[in-house]
Amino acid sequence: MATENDKTSSLAEQKREQLRHLLLQKIKQPEKLAASCAQRRLWLVNQLEQPNASYNIPCHITLRGSLDISLLEKSINQLIARHSILRTAFSNNDGEPLQNIFSELKLTLPFDDLTDGEKTDRQKKIANIIRQESATIFDLRSDPLIRVRLIQSYQANETENGKDEYILIIILHHIISDGWSMGVLANDLFAIYDSLKNNNKAPGPLTLQYSDYTRRQSQWLNSDNHQQQLAYWKQHLQDLALLELPTDFSRPRVKGFNGANVLTRIDAPLVKKLKALSDQQSVTLNMLLSTVFSLLLHRYTGQNDIVFGSPVANRNQTDIENLIGFFVNMLVVRNQLDPAVSFTRFLQQSRDNLFSAYSNQDIPFEHLVDELQPERDRSRNPIFQVVFAMQNETMPAIELDGLSVGRPVIPGYDVSEYGVKANVTRFDLELHCWDTEDDVRCSWIYDTALFTQSTIERMSRHFAQLLETIVAQPDSTISSLSILNRQEHQALIHQFAETQSDYPSNTTVNRLFEQQVEITPDAPALVFENQRLSYAELNQRANQLAHYLLARGVKPEVMVGLSVERSLDMVIALLGILKAGGAYVPLDPEYPASRIAFMLEDTAAPVVITQSSLKNHLPAFNGETICLDQDWPEIARQAKTNPDSQLTAN
Repeated sequence: MATENDKTSSLAEQKREQLRHLLLQKIKQPEKLAASCAQRRLWLVNQLEQPNASYNIPCHITLRGSLDISLLEKSINQLIARHSILRTAFSNNDGEPLQNIFSELKLTLPFDDLTDGEKTDRQKKIANIIRQESATIFDLRSDPLIRVRLIQSYQANETENGKDEYILIIILHHIISDGWSMGVLANDLFAIYDSLKNNNKAPGPLTLQYSDYTRRQSQWLNSDNHQQQLAYWKQHLQDLALLELPTDFSRPRVKGFNGANVLTRIDAPLVKKLKALSDQQSVTLNMLLSTVFSLLLHRYTGQNDIVFGSPVANRNQTDIENLIGFFVNMLVVRNQLDPAVSFTRFLQQSRDNLFSAYSNQDIPFEHLVDELQPERDRSRNPIFQVVFAMQNETMPAIELDGLSVGRPVIPGYDVSEYGVKANVTRFDLELHCWDTEDDVRCSWIYDTALFTQSTIERMSRHFAQLLETIVAQPDSTISSLSILNRQEHQALIHQFAETQSDYPSNTTVNRLFEQQVEITPDAPALVFENQRLSYAELNQRANQLAHYLLARGVKPEVMVGLSVERSLDMVIALLGILKAGGAYVPLDPEYPASRIAFMLEDTAAPVVITQSSLKNHLPAFNGETICLDQDWPEIARQAKTNPDSQLTAN
């Protein structure tokens, strides 16, 4: 017998289907059409940032056989006529983007014949052309947001299969497309090509366009179902903490888009074990890998509340599966770990979290950000900074009469035979996994302003080690699962444990610090809340303060009072005093005024370093008060070089 909860769930699902049907009904095309939520966010990013190619989606398709180039160009233009989103540009209407759909748009197909060159040079030339096209910026106001180019790489007499070989490069702006769309585009394009060449039946007309979906999305945002899903996310995402991955470099004040990627594979024997564990635990491989990714982030950050983004195709109806457009949505995945529980129990908790997220996936992420209004921070993405994505299927090659069409390859997210890797990223770190017949391919895309390649390679090894450990001991507690391989374990137990060394008594603390600055100038030296200083930055600020103090008579044997709150200023001041040759006298702001007055009189400190918020708590004394926050503009005019304070180890 059905329970009351079952009935409620069934009614909710019926209502959900009705709303989806409403969303997808075809409507009359308005003269001017507002952008979808996802498009609006990208348009705003385009307005705020310097023009860049970070939201270009490049792909290349290998064609082998007899190709009619003029017919391919005609097919591309028929594809553009078929999908109105490919004829769309964007205008500004009082600060809001509008979709402007051109009634007609025709492209020419540029052609490069590289068959005369040396074979060893062709791969490099192809890679350079792909990079060049990928890096060319679109103007959202007027440009066609699709760009194509054809290269002939080999003639038939040069290949093992005796066929000509071509590379079709297609670049779209993300505002009109997503990863799923590239497969739709390839299928439609070569179905049109085949129909034109062989007088076959052309693909039938589309019953919906992306513009229809956009209009109904705006109506759905005013529905009861929208309010219910929004309430879920508001509750689920309360009190989010920033994910603090240890970085190799200080976080820039404004996030950039420069990225790179490391490609790895999970080999077939391990994949077989992972799939067996997934079946045993009634989860998908996606759920298992994303759970292990959560565990990896937990180990790297020491945090038990892990948040990352996960893209979903957002094509819940067959009507929109064959549309090109920006449908993909970002789900926020939040896993809270207890290191004492078993991995299998945590896996079940993670599965439940994902099911709940999938049940509320219709809320556009951009709309969620507007509603939650997280604190604006131009150095980070809102809500999450790390992404995990799983692609379970890849489009098979298309075989036409006399022409073989490879599947679309998106460089950086997939293995490109031309060696083209990712050079942009929108997040701190992204892990993209592709489940193939033989193995699982992984692309670790990272922000080069934060991480080095060696760090990401090490992280990928730790992920693989976790997978190996988990399939061997799935019921072990989270805290007992090792991320270290045998070599790292031996180094930790033996090599790193040999820590005995003689202290260099012939030098000073500040000189030892300066030696470390020379070795790792860009490495993080100081972290406080969301502020970071590299070794070089900390050294320069301490040097400026030291020169400022030297000008005020601070030298060896001189005491300097220090009364500051826990902050970057505290360490800058400690180091600056030592560099000037003085000795610091800690004056705890919580001390009674009489105690601080006695310490200042007893040490005869001629200078006290403090902050403006604490200045009034200091008693009167016969010396100079330096407020780091108020006086820093003057301090910052001092030299950044290491001072010569004539200080010795004695």
